[in-house]
Amino acid sequence: YINGYLPIFTEEDQSDERLLHSRKSEARKGDLLDELGVGAPKTLGSIAVKALRPKKGEKGYCGTEALGVLKADVDQLGLIIACGLPENRFTLSRLATVSRQLNLFFSLYLPYFLSSSGDFRDVYTVFAGGDDLFLIGPWNQMVALLERLREDFERYVCRNAEIHFSAGLEMAKPHVPTDRLAESSETALRKAKQAGRNCVTLFGETVTWGELGKLLILEQKFGEWVEEGRVSRSLLYRMNPIISMAIQERALRRKDAIPMKDMACTKWRAFLSYAMERNVGKRLKQEERGEAIRDSMELFVDWLDRNPGGLRIPLWKFMYETR
Repeated sequence: YINGYLPIFTEEDQSDERLLHSRKSEARKGDLLDELGVGAPKTLGSIAVKALRPKKGEKGYCGTEALGVLKADVDQLGLIIACGLPENRFTLSRLATVSRQLNLFFSLYLPYFLSSSGDFRDVYTVFAGGDDLFLIGPWNQMVALLERLREDFERYVCRNAEIHFSAGLEMAKPHVPTDRLAESSETALRKAKQAGRNCVTLFGETVTWGELGKLLILEQKFGEWVEEGRVSRSLLYRMNPIISMAIQERALRRKDAIPMKDMACTKWRAFLSYAMERNVGKRLKQEERGEAIRDSMELFVDWLDRNPGGLRIPLWKFMYETR
């Protein structure tokens, strides 16, 4: 059984201003209007532009016009087939059932889900079947799709803790050749596998699925903090070098000693404290500002001590969504 899902232009797309937003010249807008025939396959460029979001309280759109390229496959399938059934039930018919049922999730359920879900109709199925998938869609929709697929697969296997998949997601511009997209996403997937499986690689950082859920909640919190005036966007930009220093310190500490020439990386706590004092809660009252600084400091220190690289996921996602 071979199946897939191909996004096509609909009547709704013909009134979507995002499709014309990125076309600066009238000639290029005219070319696009010629492409917008109802029922015609969507181009990668028209898929990437769906990542844009309306500005709050203003005209126009914000965000990054880019694709998300996702590869995923079931972890240790050979081990599951070889050792997943007790000896008295180890028969060809049962092995065929396991293989067939896994294939149906990717080749039957996934295309149906994409075509019937209003949130993911712009996701293109390059292939999906067997125990793996290769999808291309608007980059921010793909992040949301990651979580949804993991939840659905978990339910599909009756929450069997021994059956799970790893995934790698890369961002790319729509003009990048498809073979390059496949190569970069395969590298991200390989990195997730090497981290111990049952993991996901996003923005070059690998985390567990449980950590990803918490980090996506943190990204929403960043948005709330900026809207409330609790933190400034400049603080979030300043977190990048601090994260790099924390990553370097973490790697050196695993070697039991930090050479004197590399001691500068240990200053990230001082830089973080200074950045908090300068950029948190400027519009709040004194007592509220002190509390905001303490809460923000505790949150960032917790992640920087535990998994500093993982902190890039909510940070970069927020930046790419709102730039």
